[in-house]
Amino acid sequence: MSMTLRATRGISQILLGSTVQTLLRFGVIGILARHLTPADFGVVAAAMIIVSIVDLEGALGVAPALIQRKELEPRHIETGQSLALAVAALLGGSLYLASDFVADLLSIPQSASALHVLCLVVFLRTAVSVPEAMIYRTLQFRKLAATQVASYCIGYAIVGVGLAMMSFGYWSLVYAEVAQALALSLLYVWQSRPSPRLGFDRLTARELLGFGLSLSAAKVMRQVIFSIDQAVVARLFGPTQLGLYVRAQSTTFRPINALGGALESVIFPMMSTIQHDTERVNTVFARGMSAYFAFISPVVATSAILSNEIIYILLGSGWTEAALLMQLLAAGFFCRTANRLCATILKARGRALWLLLLQIEHVVIVSTCILAGAQFGVRGVAVGMSASQFLHLLSGIILVLWETKGGWRPLCRTLLGTAPIAVGPVLLGLAGHVALVALGAPWFVAFTLTCAIVILSWLTTIMLIPVQTLGEHGPWLLQSLSKFVPSRLPKSAILRAWIARSPTAEMQGQS
Repeated sequence: MSMTLRATRGISQILLGSTVQTLLRFGVIGILARHLTPADFGVVAAAMIIVSIVDLEGALGVAPALIQRKELEPRHIETGQSLALAVAALLGGSLYLASDFVADLLSIPQSASALHVLCLVVFLRTAVSVPEAMIYRTLQFRKLAATQVASYCIGYAIVGVGLAMMSFGYWSLVYAEVAQALALSLLYVWQSRPSPRLGFDRLTARELLGFGLSLSAAKVMRQVIFSIDQAVVARLFGPTQLGLYVRAQSTTFRPINALGGALESVIFPMMSTIQHDTERVNTVFARGMSAYFAFISPVVATSAILSNEIIYILLGSGWTEAALLMQLLAAGFFCRTANRLCATILKARGRALWLLLLQIEHVVIVSTCILAGAQFGVRGVAVGMSASQFLHLLSGIILVLWETKGGWRPLCRTLLGTAPIAVGPVLLGLAGHVALVALGAPWFVAFTLTCAIVILSWLTTIMLIPVQTLGEHGPWLLQSLSKFVPSRLPKSAILRAWIARSPTAEMQGQS
């Protein structure tokens, strides 16, 4: 099986699992939001800030190092597993001891008791990082997708919702996190069948940590960056505002992040095999950016337009203040997701130190923008976060182009080629939504018709002028789209036939 076909199948499997989990998450969060208060979500969100930071990249980067290595021997796995268990115990214990200090730092005392339990999540995630890496390395994406969906069902759909209905408050979210981490760990161990032998070789550990430490430090730095805004909101404005802010972030960014995570989890193992082929890496980057711009930006923009309706549908009437925050954060969502492609390429090329330096630069930008925005309240924090993501994306693109010896002109030409499909449908949707609201249409009518306008105009634009809208990488985009169409869907044969006969497909065949 060719690498392209394996990548396509891998992305489709991970994307399917991410889509199912995202839809399930929306339903579960909708139930939880109607049984819990914004302050309950804020208390757990404050605790999860430090949990996310100390959840190191696969035990000091050992897991990505195992995935990235061209040749893997038993000594690498045994040493990696020993390192993972040691780091898991160290991190879990340290977090338990530091819980009170962290709660005082964030000015949310209730988060201390939550952290005493959530330290188990850190231990479990780190301890099974090597079995998880083995599944990724063998490209068993179907197992990964099924495992992630199953663990979320156990943790949140069963434990979390059940406890929330019994009025456990924020503890329902805490125990849901622990149950999900435990289920995920057990499933990873069961699927990967890791060797029971543990060992430690100093030279092997040095090999793994040589790549992993810089990568892990970059991951910690990235988590610090994405937690600065939440920490500022928690300390300055309290758990209620933090709960609103976090839910505004998650409502739009969760599905977009799921897509970005699916692409990254598949692209990194694949990119590692072609990391020394600069021309192919450059092609992947151009295609990836065009795909992000053509497919993700319309979703983000439409979510911002329909923020009031989305918040009401998903969270209920008690969360209306989150709608404006969602709009202000929307601009940064696309930049943050697109930057994952830059990070994935640099990581696959083994530029872990570059990633660390890039994150240090990001810390400076985010801190400056958010602290300046905090003077204007929570909304100012949201604006500062979006501005910092745009500036960081520019830095990431510059580094990738330097690394791959690419140029700005081809990249800009590619993005401009996809502008009609990325911008046109959104403008039509915005005009339609404004008109419907002005005419006094009910919210569900405005929501449904606006979505229909954007989707139909998006599809129509591709069908009428595929070459002009999809640009020079249109053949690849359409061929990839055809592979994602399930054969059992009604009329899928018609869609496949149209894609195969489109001008861009003919260009692909000629090339």
